Parts: sequence; C-alpha cells; structure tokens
Amino acid sequence: MPLVNTWYREHVSYELPTKVKVSYQKLLKCWVMNQLHRKPPKVSEGGSRNAQAQKRRDLIRSLRSTKFFQTTEEDWVEAGIQVVRQGFNTLNLMIHRRGLNYLHLDYNFNLKPVKTLTTKERKKSRFGNAFHLTREILRLTKIIVDCNIQFRLGNIDAYQLADGLQYCFAHIGQLTGMYRYKYRLMRQVRMCKDLKHLIYYRFNTGPVGKGPGCGFWFPGWRVWLFFLRGIVPLLERWLQNLLARQFEGRHSDATPHTVTKQRVESHYDLELRASVLQDITDMMPEGIRANKSRVILQHLSEAWRCWKANIPWKVPGLPPAIESLIQRYVKAKADWWTNVTHYVRERIRRGATVDKTVCKKNVGRLTRLFLKKEQERQQNFLKDGPYVSVEEGVAIYKTAVNWLESRHFSPIPFPPTQYKHDTKLLTLALERLRENYNSASRMNQLQRDELALIEHGFDNPHDTLQQIKRYLLSQHVFKDVGLQFLDLYSHLVPVYEIDPLEKITDAYLDQYLWYEADKRKLFPNWVKPSDEEPQPYLVYKFCQGVNNLTDFWSCENGECNVLMEAPFDKVFEKIDPTLLSRLLRLIVDHNLADYMSKKSNVKITFKDMEHVNHYGLIPGLQFAGFIFQYYGLILDLLLLGMNRASELAGPPSLPNKYLTFHDTETETHHPIRLYTRNVDKVYIVFRFTAEEAKDLIQRFLTEHPDPNNENIVGYNNKKCWPRDARMRLMKHDVNLGRAVFWNMKSRLPRSLTTFEWERSFVCVYSRDNPNLLFDMCGFEVRILPKVRMPREEQVQARDGTWPLQNESTKEQTALAYLRVSEEEMKAFDNHVRQILMSSGGTTFTKVANKWNTALIGLMTYFREAVINTEEMLDILVKCENKIQTRIKVGLNSKMPSRFPPVVFYTPKELGGLGMMSMGHILIPQSDLYVAKQTSTGITHFRNGMSHEEDQLIPNLFRYITPWLSEIQSSQAVWAEYALKKAEANARNRRLTYEDLNDSWELGLPRINTLFQKDRHTLAYDKGYRVRLVFKQYTIMRWNQMWWTHQSHDGRLWNLNNYRTDVIQHLGGVESILEHTLFKATAFPTWEGLFWEKASGFEEQMKYKKLTNAQRSGLNQIPNRRFTLWWSPTINRANVYVGFQVQLDLTGIFMHGKIPTLKISLIQIFRAHLWQKIHENVVTDLCQVFDQELDNLAIESVEKVTVHPRKSYKMNSSASDAVLRAAHRWNTCKPSLLHDDKDEFTDQPAQEYWFDVQLRWGDYDSHDIERYCRGKFLDYISDSMTQYASPTGVLLGIDLAYNMYSGYGYYIPGAKYVLQRAMARIMKANPALTVLRDRIRSGLQLYSSEPTEPMLSSQNYQELFSNQITWFVDDSNVYRVTMHQTFEGNTTTKPMNGFVAIINPRTGQLFLKVIHTSVWAGQKRLTQLAKFKTAEEVSAIMHSTPVEDLPRQIIVTRKNLMDAMQSQLVDFPNTILKNSELDLPFMALAKVEKIADHVLKATGPSNDLFNLYDDWLKSISSYTAFSRLVLILRAFRMSPVQASAIMKPTANTITQPHHIWPSFTDEEWKEVEGHLTDLILAEYCKANNVSVSSLTDSEIRDIVLGMPITPPSQQRQQMAEIETNNRDQSQMVSVTTRSTNILGEEMTVTTTSQYEQQTFASKTDWRTRALSAANLAMRVKQLSVEPCLEGENTYVLPSNLLKKFVCIADLRVEVGGFLYGVSLPDDPHIKEVRVIVLPPQMGSSQYVKLPDVLPKHELLEGLEPLGWIHTQPNDLHRLSTRDVALHAGFLEKHPEWDGKKTAVIVCSFIPGSVRVSGYTVTKEGYEWGRQCKDGGASETGFDENTMFTGCPVLFSDKYVGCFLVPSENGWNYNFRGIQFRASDSYDVMPDVPKEYYDPVGGSVGRVRRRSIGRSTSRASARWRMRRAWTMCRRGMMRLIGVFVL
Repeated sequence: MPLVNTWYREHVSYELPTKVKVSYQKLLKCWVMNQLHRKPPKVSEGGSRNAQAQKRRDLIRSLRSTKFFQTTEEDWVEAGIQVVRQGFNTLNLMIHRRGLNYLHLDYNFNLKPVKTLTTKERKKSRFGNAFHLTREILRLTKIIVDCNIQFRLGNIDAYQLADGLQYCFAHIGQLTGMYRYKYRLMRQVRMCKDLKHLIYYRFNTGPVGKGPGCGFWFPGWRVWLFFLRGIVPLLERWLQNLLARQFEGRHSDATPHTVTKQRVESHYDLELRASVLQDITDMMPEGIRANKSRVILQHLSEAWRCWKANIPWKVPGLPPAIESLIQRYVKAKADWWTNVTHYVRERIRRGATVDKTVCKKNVGRLTRLFLKKEQERQQNFLKDGPYVSVEEGVAIYKTAVNWLESRHFSPIPFPPTQYKHDTKLLTLALERLRENYNSASRMNQLQRDELALIEHGFDNPHDTLQQIKRYLLSQHVFKDVGLQFLDLYSHLVPVYEIDPLEKITDAYLDQYLWYEADKRKLFPNWVKPSDEEPQPYLVYKFCQGVNNLTDFWSCENGECNVLMEAPFDKVFEKIDPTLLSRLLRLIVDHNLADYMSKKSNVKITFKDMEHVNHYGLIPGLQFAGFIFQYYGLILDLLLLGMNRASELAGPPSLPNKYLTFHDTETETHHPIRLYTRNVDKVYIVFRFTAEEAKDLIQRFLTEHPDPNNENIVGYNNKKCWPRDARMRLMKHDVNLGRAVFWNMKSRLPRSLTTFEWERSFVCVYSRDNPNLLFDMCGFEVRILPKVRMPREEQVQARDGTWPLQNESTKEQTALAYLRVSEEEMKAFDNHVRQILMSSGGTTFTKVANKWNTALIGLMTYFREAVINTEEMLDILVKCENKIQTRIKVGLNSKMPSRFPPVVFYTPKELGGLGMMSMGHILIPQSDLYVAKQTSTGITHFRNGMSHEEDQLIPNLFRYITPWLSEIQSSQAVWAEYALKKAEANARNRRLTYEDLNDSWELGLPRINTLFQKDRHTLAYDKGYRVRLVFKQYTIMRWNQMWWTHQSHDGRLWNLNNYRTDVIQHLGGVESILEHTLFKATAFPTWEGLFWEKASGFEEQMKYKKLTNAQRSGLNQIPNRRFTLWWSPTINRANVYVGFQVQLDLTGIFMHGKIPTLKISLIQIFRAHLWQKIHENVVTDLCQVFDQELDNLAIESVEKVTVHPRKSYKMNSSASDAVLRAAHRWNTCKPSLLHDDKDEFTDQPAQEYWFDVQLRWGDYDSHDIERYCRGKFLDYISDSMTQYASPTGVLLGIDLAYNMYSGYGYYIPGAKYVLQRAMARIMKANPALTVLRDRIRSGLQLYSSEPTEPMLSSQNYQELFSNQITWFVDDSNVYRVTMHQTFEGNTTTKPMNGFVAIINPRTGQLFLKVIHTSVWAGQKRLTQLAKFKTAEEVSAIMHSTPVEDLPRQIIVTRKNLMDAMQSQLVDFPNTILKNSELDLPFMALAKVEKIADHVLKATGPSNDLFNLYDDWLKSISSYTAFSRLVLILRAFRMSPVQASAIMKPTANTITQPHHIWPSFTDEEWKEVEGHLTDLILAEYCKANNVSVSSLTDSEIRDIVLGMPITPPSQQRQQMAEIETNNRDQSQMVSVTTRSTNILGEEMTVTTTSQYEQQTFASKTDWRTRALSAANLAMRVKQLSVEPCLEGENTYVLPSNLLKKFVCIADLRVEVGGFLYGVSLPDDPHIKEVRVIVLPPQMGSSQYVKLPDVLPKHELLEGLEPLGWIHTQPNDLHRLSTRDVALHAGFLEKHPEWDGKKTAVIVCSFIPGSVRVSGYTVTKEGYEWGRQCKDGGASETGFDENTMFTGCPVLFSDKYVGCFLVPSENGWNYNFRGIQFRASDSYDVMPDVPKEYYDPVGGSVGRVRRRSIGRSTSRASARWRMRRAWTMCRRGMMRLIGVFVL
C-alpha cells in the first residue's frame, strides 16, 4: 500500500478507539502475510536488482494484453462515459434479448420492474450472478465517472473530488450491491474499511475531530483495481456461459442430468430397470418383446414391493428363467437398499448434517428391516420354542414360590365390584392418559377418539368401571397394535399405538396392581426407580450407601471392592408367555394373569407389514412397567440367591430401608454388600478379602486360562475421566473384575437374559485402584475416599462434587465427583438437532420455546454435574448458537450486530423470544442507550448495571439449586416437618400453611405437595415413576421431564428471578423497548399492554387441513410480527455492508434485504400514508400560525405547493410553508427547537419558512436533534434545495421513535409556538393516529385499561335487573330567559330549574326544584350548577334508607362526572357510570305538569312523580322505559307535533294524578308508531338520509339516542386517509421549475393527488378598522375590577381614560406611561395627570414601548406612576408579558419606584371595558428580570405571589392631558420596520390620533394604496368615518386647549 504502509507499521496510539486498533492490526497482519509470501528477487551476476525490478509485470501492461482492455489516447472522462454507455447498452441488449420489456434499467444501473409482476414474469426475469455482478461493477464505474464529471464542470473543486473518491472506495458495500453476487469481495470491503480508519484517524485529530474525508483515495482505488484484475477471469467465464446460453440456447437435451442427491434413488432404479429390459430382450425373439417387457416390469415392481413387505412372491405360470431373473434383480436392489439405509443411519448417528426427509425415510426403512428380522424371530420361536427348558422353568417357579412364601405374600384378588378405591384409581388412570395430550395441538383420529373416551370416563365413572371389569374378565382377543419408531438419532425407540378403549382398561389395571402390590410390599427396597426419590437423588443415595458400608475403604490386608454395573440383555424380547403367565398367577388372580399375558399376544402392524407377537413383552402396554419390575424381581432372586436376597430385604414385618442392613454381622458375612436394579440395569457391590478374591480368580482362570495376559486388552474403562482418575488395569484387579462378571453371568439362564461384557463395566477398588467408578441414570460418578486422597486435594468441596459423610462417625470420609455421561451429552446434542430439523417453517418463538424446554430439562436434571463437564458446556454454547443462527437464517441475515442479545433473551411479554442461556453471552455496551422526549427537549441515558465490567446474560445454572443443597435442605425440612406434625397431633390440631411458611418451596418432594387439593387421590398413585419411564413406549415424542412428576415431587426449580434479572442486565425495560417499535405505537407506558396471542385468522386456520406450504405461510405471521417489533434493531444503520434501498413511497431505508420486514412496512404505509402524514402535519402547522398572526406580527401564512415526492426525497428539499412579515422580524442564530438561550440579533427577515422532514429512525441513528441539524446544514448549502428565504426552520419527526425536534432560525415568539404546536401535533394529528393504529394492529399489541362499560344500546337491558339504578339529569338545573335591555343589548336572567333523578325500573322521578335565589350574586353559574346538582343528589342519598340506595348512578351528561365523583366519596358501593346514550330527559321541562310545577315554585322543594302512571300493570318496566324515552325524544325534537300526537282528540283525558294521557294498549301502540315516525323523520331530515335505508338496530339506536356515526372530524379525516383511492377528480398537475446539473432551467409537470392541500391566510386589519368605530359606544359602560387590598389607590380622570380607549384597537394592545402626583394629605392616593403615548408597536399579547423615558417640561414635578395598556380580553390577572415588561422598566430606570408604579389594564369585554390595576411584587420583579423571552412562557410564574391588585377610581372632578410624539405619530404597527426601541423621541401636548388614522402617517403610506382599491361601499363608509373623526378631533382639540 504505497502512501500509507508506513503508518500502520507504527505503534498504534492507545487513545484511538478499539475499531481503529483492530484495523491497524488487520492491515499489519495482511502486510506480514504478503512479506512471507514474497520471493526474494534472484540477483544474476551481471544484472543489478534494478534491472530485475524492471522485469516485474506491470499491472496496466498485463491488463492491456488481455482481450478485454484497449488503450486509447482520448480523454479519461470521455473514455469513462463511453465505457458506462457501452455497459448500459450491453445490459439492455441482454434484457431485451430475453424479451423482458417489463424490466427497466435506469442510468444508475438499477434494475426495476415497471409494473407488479406475475409469478411467471418474476421467474422469467431472474438473472444470474454474472449479469448482476457486471451491472454492479458498471454502477461503481459510473459513480467514479460522475465524480470526475462534477469536477470537470467546476461544481466541485479538486479537494472535494478527492474526498468523494475516497468516500466511494471506502463505502462500496453501501453504494453498490456487489457483495450480493460475489460474497468473497467482503474482503475488499473490510480492507477499505480498515484503510478508512487508518486515514481518518491520522488526520481528523485535535480540534478537527470528525471531518469530511481526507482525499487519500489512492489506497482504496488500488484495492478495487486489484479486485477488478482478479475478477476478470471469473467474469470472462461467467459471461461467456451467459452469452452462449442466450444466443445459442441450452445444450441440456442431449446430455443426461448429473446424479444429484435427490436423483440417487430414481437413478439407481432406472439403471436397474434398463438392465432388466436388456436381459429380457436378449432372452426373447424380436416380435414378442414390446408388450411382454411391460408385463415383466410390472412383475418386477410387484416383486420388489413384496420383498419390502416381507410377503412371499409367487406368480403361477411365470417361466422359471424370468422368475430367476426377477429374483436376481430384487436381491441386487435389496442389497443396495439395505446398504444405503445402514450407511445413512451411520451418518445420522455420527452427527453429519442430513436432510429432514432423508431422516424420515431412513426411519421407515429401518422399521421395515427390523420387522423383517422380528418376523423371522417369531417364526423361529413357533418352530423351535419354547426356549426355557423344563428344569429351568421349574427352578425359576420354585424360587418365586419360596420367595413369596417367605415374604408372607397374599395374592392380589380380582378388583371386587364394590372396591372402595375404584373411582380414585380410575381418576388417576384417566389423568395420566390425558396428560399426554396437554401440548399436542393437532391430533389424529385415534387420539381424538381416545380423548373423547377419557372425557366420557371422567363423566360416567361407574359405567366405565363396570365395562373395564367386564373386559378384564372376558376379553381374550385384542385389536392390532401399530408400531412406529421414534428416532432419537443415537437409537430408535419403539412406540406402540394401542386401541383407546383397551388403553383405558390397561391403565386402570396398572393403577390397581401397583396400589395393591405396594400395600402388600411386593417389591423389596432394591427395585428402582421407586416413588421415593427422583433419579438424581437415587444416585446420591447410592453413593452414600457405598460410603456407609463397614470398613469399605480400608485395604491394608489386600481386601478388594468390586462394583459391577450391567444391563440385562434383550430381556423384553425373551419373556416367555407361558412362564410369565405361571409367574403372574402367583401374585394376581388367574383372570388378571391370563389377561396380562395374552395382551402381548397380538398382531403388530406397520404400513403393509404385520405379524403376530408370540414371544416377548410389548413394552407399550400400560402395565408393562409392573410386569417388568416383577419379572426383574425374579431375575434378582436368581442373581442374589434366596438367602442373601432375604438379608438385603430384611424381615417381612419390618423390611430394611434402601441400602441398609439389620446389623453389621449380616452385612459383612457375604461378599454381596449392596444390590440395586434400575429398570433393567443392575448395580452390585462386592467386598472380598484377599483369600476370597484369590480363590475366585483361581476358579475363573481354570475355566478361562489367560497365559498371555490378554484379559487386560478388552477391559472396559471410563474414558471420560482424566487418566489418573480411571481404573488402573493391574493384572490382579482385571482378573478379579472378569471373574466377578463371569460368576454373575453364569447365574442367569441364557433363555431368560444375560449380561454382555461390551455393555457392562466392572470397577475394582484395591491397593492399586483408589477410585470407585460407575455411571447411574446418566451421571458419571467417581468416588474417591479421603484416606486415598493426596493431602492438597482435601479441600472444601467445589461445584460438581458431593462430600459423602459416614453415618456412624459423622465425618466426611469420601468425595463423589460428578459428570454428565457421554450418552446423555450425545442425547442432548441430538435433541437440539431434532429441534433444528423440525423447525423448518415454524415460528421463532416455537424454536426458542423448544430450546428452553430442552435446556431446563437438562439443567434441572444434571445441575452441578453440568458445570463439571467441560464438553457439556461446549455443547451448550454451540447449540445455543445454532438455535440463534436458525432464527437469523429465517430472516435472511446472519449478521451478529443485527441480532444483539436483547432480541433473543428479552422475555416474551416484551416481545422478545425469551430464550434462556447457558453460554456466556456478552451484552454490547452500545446496546444500552435510551433517548427520551420531554417538554424540554430530548435527553439521552445509558442504562445497565455499571460501566466497568462486561455484562453477560445471566447463566441459567445460577438460578437452579444444586442437588447437594436440595438434598441437605430436604433432610432438614422433612425432619422439621415430622417434629411439627407430632407436636400438632399432640395438641390435636392440624398443620397450616403458616406453620410451614418458610419451608414451603423446599424438600424432595416439596413440602407444599402435602397441601395440594387432590393429595388424597394422589396417595393411591403408586409406581408413578416407573410409569414415567415406560411412557416413552406409548408417546411419539421425547418427554423432557421423564424423571419427575409435578403433582408428586412439586416444582423442583423456580426460575422466576431469571426473567427479572435478564431484564435488569439488558438495561431495564426502557432500554429494551428502545430497540423496538414501542415508541412508534405511542402508548404512554408499557404497563397494561398485551400481545394478542395470535390473530383470529391464525387460530381458525390452525386446525384446518392445510398444505405444507400454507401451514408454513401461517407460521410466517408471528415471525413477521416479531421482525416488525424489533425492526429498529434488525434494520439498523451500523451494518457495515448493506446496500441502502429506499422503500417505495416512503422515506424508510432498508439496510440489506429483509423481505419479511419489507412486507410489513409496506403494509403499514400503504395508500400513500407517508405523504399524507407530511401533508397533514404541514397543514396543522399552518393552522397554528394562522391563530398567531397578530402575536407574531405575521402578514400571511401560505402552504407552498411542493412536489408530491417531496416528503420522501431525502437528498434535497423545499419549504413547505412560508410566513410573510407584517413588517420585519429579528432572527436568532440557528438553534435547536428546545434550546432556550436565543439571542435575537438585528438580522432582519421578511419571509420565514418551515420545512417538515419525516424520517424512520433505527436503533443506531434516532437522534432526531442531530438529524435535524445535519439536514438543515446540508439543505441550506445545497443547490438543489429551494427555500423561500435564507431564514427558516427545519422540523424533523422520527416516526419510528415518535420524537420530534427542529433546527434553524427563529423569529421572536415562534419557538414557543412551535414547541407547543409540535407537542400537540404529535399527540393529535389524525394521520399520525392512523399510522399508530396500523403499527399497533401490525404488531397486534393492545392496551387493556379496565373501564366500567358505559351505558349503551348493547347493555341497557341491565337497567331492569334487581339492582337499583338512578339516572341523574342536570340539563335543566341552570335555566335562563333572555330579554332586551334598554340599551338594546340582550341579557340573561335565571329562572327556576330542577334536578331530575329517575329510577328506570319503577318510573319514579325525584324532582328537586332549584329556585332562582340560589344563583343571586354568584359567578360562573354553569360550573356552579354542576356542583349544585352533585350536592343535591348527595343530600338525597344521605336521606335515603340504606336498602333503597342505588347500586349504580348513570349520569346523562359527561361533564357532571367529576363533580359527582367528589360528592359520592361517602358511598363507595355506588358505581358511577357515563352513558353513551343521549337520553332525552332534558325534555321533561317541556311536559306541562312538571313545567308548571317548577315555574310556580317559590323556593327549593323536593317532589315525587311517577313517570309510568299506571303502565306497569300491563307492561314490563323495560317496555315502559322504552315508551317514556320515545315520548320524551319526540317532545325534545318537536314539542308541538309531539303534543298533538299525545292528545289526538279533544276528549283524550289525563287523570289528575297522572302525567300522561290515558290510552288503551292498542291506542298506545298507535301513538308509539306515530312518535317513532316523527323521530325518524326529524333525524333523516337533519342527516339527509332516507328512512327506508335505516336498519332496525339503527332505528333502535336513534330512538335511544345511541350516536350512530355521523363521525367526528378526526375520524372522518382518518377514514379519508385510510381510503385508498382519492378519485381521479382530485388529480392535480403540479409544475415545478428547477435547474438541472448544468444550471439550465427545466420545468417538470407531475400529476398526483397527494401533497395538494392548499392553505393561505392573511391578516384581517381592515375589518378591525371598521369595528374600531364602535369603541366610543363602549366607553359608556366602563367598569372597575373591585379591589380592596392594594397599598396605593390610583385615580384616573375620566376624559383621559375614555379618550385612551377610543383611540385603541380591539385586538392590538396600545400602551402609555402614567405621570401624576400623590395627594399631600394622603400619599397613598395617586392622581394621574398625564398619559404619554410614546412610539410603540403591539400585538394581541403585548405592547413594545421604547427603552427611553419621555422628557417634557409638563412632566417636571410629576412622578412616574407606572403605565397603562389595553387588552383584547379580560384575563382577571396580570399577564406574564406585563410582569416582564414592568420589571424591565424598573431595572432600566432607577427613578421608577416599584411600590409606587402600577400597571393599569383596560380589558375589552362584550359591550364595555373593564379597568383593573396591579402592582408587581418583589418576587414578580425577580422573575421578570430573569426571564429571557419577554414573558412568553410561564415557567416558574406563580400568580398568587408575583403581583397584587390595587384599587382604581375614575374622577370627573379634574381632567388630564396627553403627550404624543411631536413627529411621525405614536402607532408603528403598520410600519414596524421603522420602529427601534432604543431610539429617542420628543413629545408635545396634543389630542392623540386614532389607531387607524390615515393622516398622521399611522396607517400611513404603506397601506393607503390598498385602501384606495377597496370597493365603493367601503370607501363611502370610510369617507363618513373620516368626517366623523374630523368632527370629533375638533371637539377634542377644544377640550385639550381648555385643559391647558
């Protein structure tokens, strides 16, 4: 690498980031490699090295010599353009050659379809790698050529060109997609990345920090040039093939296909048939061949089928020659078939990767081979059997009889009809069968039948029991049994399918036998697995048992111990039915014995194979476990001999505990010290003295002499332990081991079973061998006694060891080391292989769940043994990775950074996969960042536990208690329980949860199992552990928890903390959610959200018959949801390769190809949602600014027409809206939207724009502030961007993270407006709501806020239940009449109102009359009315007896809710509800009787009415209520017509005590019909629909007042956004003019229906000017805010005040300084003498007065008393702007005294003016002094302490005068540019001109022209006003002179 190679050979600075150090390292490594491979140049004698160097091949020259390159003299750029052009033409030629005219290749070499392609077109348009690689190389060439062209055109200078080239070469992974077609070039991409780091960090240091490139393009160029040189031969080959195929067609017809994996079988078959045909044709004459050969081939395939099914094949009359030919071929094929089967099996066993189908096929073939062999075995048995000789049989039988007699065993009877435990046993049997179906989602017919039978059994236990007993007695013929093999890869397990009815019978029998056998103590203590302990505990007990044998570890005198472990060989297959039947009759009733032995004698079927099982036990029977344990017991007796067996078992009345003896004497007098049998594996411990050992060896060697010491050769050993920990193969020990084995083997008759040396292990402990080794239940154990341990090893026990304690001395005498056995490791690995193989199209969650189950199964069983087994830990790490890779592959990407741990390990409820981990997974620090949007901006946090050490995903092992501590705590806990139990019994009380609280979750089995609800039934469930072991023969799946049963053992692990710790380690919920789309859903918090498990669609489809493709498609739905949820992380920007593709019609960039995500995102932004959001946000902002026209001094707001693609075109921009100034604004330096330290300079601006940018952030780049700043700076310096003026702001919204910010210039006040507006828009914009709804439904994430359902037409029947319900209606509480006043205004006067409380069940109406006197002198009466209502209801409830209190109160108007809630605190049992129904109780005021009663009331009163009259006699309250609603609704809609309907004739009478007229039922029906018609007619008229179009439910809703959707505005907008097609009439063509690269203008017209909303508004000063003429009318109505507390009182002369009001404007504030005197006799009374109107500029919020105070001789001797201003509406307080302005005056002018100066405010209220005075307190002064924005924001402002009111009086006793500016007038609002706050001014006494005065330059020259153009009517009005003004002005002058 010229230029840079010395740099990376320097020592790298430690300050540089890791990535840079890594780059240095990689470059250095590469350089070293090159140095090593370089051959030193040979130096010839004559020549020098230089000459040698000259001979080296020149790159350019070598390229020139190929046929692909030409040399040219023409200009580089010209040549470049030609190359690109030629490339373009070539590719186009290829495309059109294939007739793909629907593909378009654009000038940037993107290949895109011009329409949506059909599948056929899509397939046809797939090009190979050659085409695409060429296309991408051309794209790269074009990029480089483009850079140079830009330079030539002068658009960029040489530095920029160099930077650009350097950027291009360093980012080829992002700029092109080459890596997709030749992944090897990732080497080049990575190398360029390293070079980039090397170069950037060399130059961008110190103050530069981050900067643009450094223009070192050469090294990168060189990398890619070498790449091109290397790829040439490859491309040459590829392109040649491509072109040849294009232009000459395929050559495949002639050549045969190569034999691929799929074709092996069919290929072999074809060959075979061909050779058969060949033979036939050789044998026969010409003419016969054709038709005969077909027949013969049919025979051939038939013969093959028969061979497979093991059926003899014979065709009568077939010529023997042909028959032998066929037989020969079948044999050949059979050999090949069998060989392939065994070969594939070997591969599977070895762990090679095999296809799922291959696996399945292999199991099928093996089953066939097995069955062929099995059929042969059964036939042999019939031919030669039985194999048990008479003598053997008799001896075995005698042994059994003697044993049972010695144990006093009474046989088990047939279950009697009235057996008392029957139902319990049946329940247990059915439960156990049902457990198998818990997790099976799809079942076959047989399983469905079984489940149905089980349920039937639960429902009718007695019938079922009778049926079962009948079967047991009488059934002798059984249905066929299906056989399948479950493939565990290391071995196959036979699984038997038995008829459901028989299964239930067997299951009951099994429970019965075990219960009765347990009661009779049939099985001695050595028969395992027993119900007492789970298998790991058994291993511990065995270790303890060995350790507790007397003097077991001493071997001073040459004693030896031997431990033999050996499985019985083929014991199931060799069980003889006759012998079994005889043995069973000894322990059970003969009927049962017959039933049980015949049950194995059935037909076994598999596909087309079947045979009868005459010999051997079928392990898939429910009671097979029982039979086997009994049969095993007989074998035990044969091994042990009767005496020793009795000694081991103990006396029948008091049997020994497991591995204990009655006394030491019994223990030691026989070599067999311990015996255990776990199902079919036997463990025997011997202890021999030296003589006994010698004697035994002698006997063995006489039988089997061993002259050459060959016994050592095949001696098994435990290879898993380190060398020194295995058994040392000393001659004596080996011979002893062999001798023991030989002795025990000879005790078993071959006809029953035997021991195989290969599968057994005999361990000898002697002087030479300090270790005792064995493996039990999957644990490899090595016991090392303390006495044989080196001193340094005698330390405290570590993980994975058990200290063994001697019971008698209580000291630790040995240590047991644990490991996981070889088979178990293999089994786990195979299990994970199975998960991976079966998870082809499953959902990711299912894969993770399976992994979790497998992992928990392994870890909870082996616990500390795993930690001690290095290989196991490796397997775990590998498997975990494989599982993750499986998921990554499902998403088409294996890039680790896309899938940080957070995706896999986050618990499911946060949307992760909830995987558990045993690998040590690092959590990258960069994944713990969180950003939060608050009202003050965006804050960034880093979560996680700490910054120093690396964080790992917690390890599952740490959450599982080791077996050792489980066992120790168990012993303690159960001992404590026994004590407590005894104590409780003594006190005659029962134990409770409180007594055992602290040990509830401890013990084996758990203490809490004593307290479960079905513990009484479970007490009868004996032999359950054996049942669990034998379950594997009945279920077609591997049961993880085969060793424990939750009901019996309790939960032996508790992983609750694991979840919380994982969340903690990943940085907490916040930082996990940062990785997801959570923020885009805009849910306020995570609490209360839940995932809809699966959409209804998935659930429905799950159980249907689907094709495989459909089913895997269904699985894609949850996967798609998962991908969408994690999309910010999966589609993150920091993926260093990934050609960025922008999704159509959105601004989303996809980094790399993730099809599932793409589909989801396109779905979310369907129907142009991106554009609609943009358009909507801009319109909203325009409307906001329209509200603020005056405050911000805006002349007009205009939404600019932008190009429809503007919102998602990310490389240039344009202004979305332009504001024009009423005069001119100051601006501030560019800053962020939430920065509050803006300095406004005098840089004036007259136009101001804003540009809204939407983006879709991802986890790495969602800092929206940084984005806005970057984009703003890019765009304002970009030539393509069209902004209306230099000043404006760019607002950014991140849709994926729901954040917003802005960056740019601001005009005064705009920032605050924008902050508020943006916050509001983000919450309430309809288009954003649509987006969020779509995201939520895409994720199926919903919020569950429990709310009391409102009353609606759906649930209104509840009103008539037995609970008491009240309606409270307050619509008539505050009623007013309106009348004209004397002055011509309208005023209101309250009248009597009422609260109506209605009980819908009885029709009672409580009427509480509210008299007008209540409202006298009160303010804010509507508010008051609500609280009044609530008080009245509360009072009524207090006086109601408790039994009559309502259970619920329904409020008819929503805004009464809060008042009622506060009042009903005393009634917690009463529910408050809203009503969705708009009930017409308001119309009660129109009912004559009630209206009269209310109006005539002279004071408050309580009255009772019955609204149902006597209706309830004939109808229900439901009907009565409906009738009442109908009548009232009609009265409300049209009182006149309703009255007419209710009183159809003159003689319709109303009873005096009734409210409604009396009608018969028939008449009522008629009246109801009329009323309904009336209501519907009114509704239809209002909503413009026809009555006929309404459905019944809609009519019901209209009558009840249920709002049926004339939808709300936002909903309408949302609906409009959702509707896909804006019709063509909305198509608008937009013509945009812009410049192209060459600077020429170009005009483009686009037709689109998006981004076409328009918005424009202007100020309305003209209308205000006209209404200002009425100000003089208001002056008559002056009122003063009453105030008593102020220190000073201010007196204003009426003439000044009235004139001040008359010259003002209704909206813009006008202000003036007050000067006056304090009265000598009372200095607290201040008289105002002069108002100075300085030059000023105002808005509706504030007025700007000059910084300089006025000077004039009139003011001498007067003190400043503050200032006065008008205000467009009354705030009832001092505004923050006023406080800030006042504080400014006090600070600038020391002559102003804070205590004496006041702010007097004249507020315009309807029809008059209210005047109030305020003084600012010290706190207010401090606040105002510090506030930066002139009081625009109210942060920190407290209206209780910042100011106080002060009294203001008017006086006619004296008059004051005005001082006005001597030139230019006082009003600068129409020429704001001329106003400077700092300018000085002169004043003179004069009558002030009006606000809109045209003469004195106020409306002035700026506006005169526009007035001149107004219409003639307006000008006439203007002339009139002018005359009136002149007249008034003359009068005022007179007054002024008079005053002076």
